[in-house]
Amino acid sequence: FGTSPTSLLIYKRASKLKKAPPAMQAHKDKINSSKTVSDAEDIDLIGNLANNKYYQRTPLLLKPYMRSMLLRPTTFVLSIAILQQVFSITPFLALWYAFDRMGVSPPVLPEELLSKASDMMSNGLVNWDDNLGDKQHAEWAGANAYATVRLLTPLIWFSAIAFAPFFDQYVIRSLTRVIKKLFSSSSSSSSSSSSSSST
Repeated sequence: FGTSPTSLLIYKRASKLKKAPPAMQAHKDKINSSKTVSDAEDIDLIGNLANNKYYQRTPLLLKPYMRSMLLRPTTFVLSIAILQQVFSITPFLALWYAFDRMGVSPPVLPEELLSKASDMMSNGLVNWDDNLGDKQHAEWAGANAYATVRLLTPLIWFSAIAFAPFFDQYVIRSLTRVIKKLFSSSSSSSSSSSSSSST
């Protein structure tokens, strides 16, 4: 009815309806067409984000990162920190096992870095159980694994930053929703039990 000619006979708008800016409208259309819960939760912030000059000047490839920094800076930084630890510890344990148990030869590493890694492993394996194997070989394998991971630090940080928006969207925010749902259900059950006891 609002778009029909009959509506003009009954009601005539005094001022023209302002259309949303093209950037904002395109961004809203993109969010409305998306199927993730996180995008639906952020729809109220679209207006501010679409009018942000830094976000609009950001290349399309980097827009997810700028969006995370502007909308959820705390969880974005937390995602980077968690992924950095995961991408550091997991290769370290995998390389340690490969060098110690699978007989894989480590790459050529700087001697200074290897000496620091050896000192760290010797201090860390003070309470080594001999049933687990040769302690010296385990220290050697661990030192080479640690030194290798240290050389891969720039790649680890790059990977952590690259996957941070997706980790925030699919892991941290999903866990946050589950925790909120658990707390809300527990609080509602406690309030209902208290009301029933009072009656």
